[in-house]
Amino acid sequence: MSRTALSVVTALAIGAAGVLPAAAQPSSQELRGEREQVQERLDELMMQVAEVVEDYNEATVALELAEAELAATEREHAGLTSEVGELSELAEDHVRRIHKLGPGLELSSIFVAGNPTDAGAKAATLRRVLAGQRADLEGLDAARTAIAATEERLDEQRAAAVASAEQVAERRERLDQRVAANETEIADLERRIRAAEEREEEERRRAEEERLRREAEERARQQAEERARQQAEERARQQAEERARQEATREREAAAQPSEPEPEPAPAPAPSSPPAASGNSGGSTNSGGSTNSGGSTNSGGSTNSGGSNGSSSGGGSGESTPAPAPSTRRSAQAAVDTALAQVGKRYQWGGGGPNSFDCSGLTSFAWRAAGVDITRTSRSQYAATKRISRGDLQPGDLIFYGRSVSGISHVAMYVGGGQIVEAPYTGANVRVRSDGLSRKDIVGYGRP
Repeated sequence: MSRTALSVVTALAIGAAGVLPAAAQPSSQELRGEREQVQERLDELMMQVAEVVEDYNEATVALELAEAELAATEREHAGLTSEVGELSELAEDHVRRIHKLGPGLELSSIFVAGNPTDAGAKAATLRRVLAGQRADLEGLDAARTAIAATEERLDEQRAAAVASAEQVAERRERLDQRVAANETEIADLERRIRAAEEREEEERRRAEEERLRREAEERARQQAEERARQQAEERARQQAEERARQEATREREAAAQPSEPEPEPAPAPAPSSPPAASGNSGGSTNSGGSTNSGGSTNSGGSTNSGGSNGSSSGGGSGESTPAPAPSTRRSAQAAVDTALAQVGKRYQWGGGGPNSFDCSGLTSFAWRAAGVDITRTSRSQYAATKRISRGDLQPGDLIFYGRSVSGISHVAMYVGGGQIVEAPYTGANVRVRSDGLSRKDIVGYGRP
């Protein structure tokens, strides 16, 4: 290929590249579909996080129970230790009393006694001393056996508590890693949502600008047509007036000139019968003046009866659907008021107030303030509350979310008017939502 031909081909290629259309942006409908997909994925991730948090809460509750049992065992151990100390003092007292009798004194005193009564008394005393010593020693031995069993159980409980704590710590570490990964993905999804919204808004703005531009062009075209029509009508009117003026001038000029006599007609041939007498008014009169009877009567007066003074009925009965009546239970209203007072406080795993909360921490805190204990985790709250239907919801009732009843991962409180209050997830504060009853993952409703 020659250099000239190559230059021509290169120039054509560059020119073609310059006129290639830019990559097509997704349509508004496509952007909305993408956003729905992103939102579904975000909801799925948040459900996973909620499940992880609920597992953590249950492990924490189990550890608290183990620690409570451990504390009870330690109190029992302390009581037994005190009892052994008292028994040891009694045993030592018996040893001291026997020692005071001297070696073999007790037996010789019996056999060499001066009278049987004295010997019997000494024998009875010795039996009492030995019986008391035996009872105390047996009690001491039993107490020591109980202490050994308690210490063994205490060691087992301590080991179980430590193992449980280690498991919770290990699970927490794994959960933290999962949450960190989920939060990264959530942040990316939220960024994509914002980008989709911005693109959609930009597309709407451009479409609106294009619509306004076309409307302006159409208005300008119509205005130009209207001006042209008005100008044409004005020219036609002026031309008509000019023609009328010229015609009037000609008529006036014609009227001002003297009229010429008309030539006499040729004599008619003599009739065969005697002619009848005829009158000839040979003079003609030209009444060149014209009479304009164009005065028209305008009966166009119209009666406007449009001023009707009717009242609007508002297009309906004017009644809106009333919000659910507030609960008459003072405790329920106290729980609602307490929960709403926490709005804006931060979310924290295992948070039970007063400065931070997780979902079940908020509901248990609110109901505890109303004097009702509803346990600590959302799953146990579901088990501890009375089942009600959605139509029976009253302020203070609880709404449970999850994949299933066994997989409950979130709980919120109904506050009336279709709204809920909840502690949602890490990074978000306690909030009120209007769409809490429209979620697809509701598994039930409960009343404390």
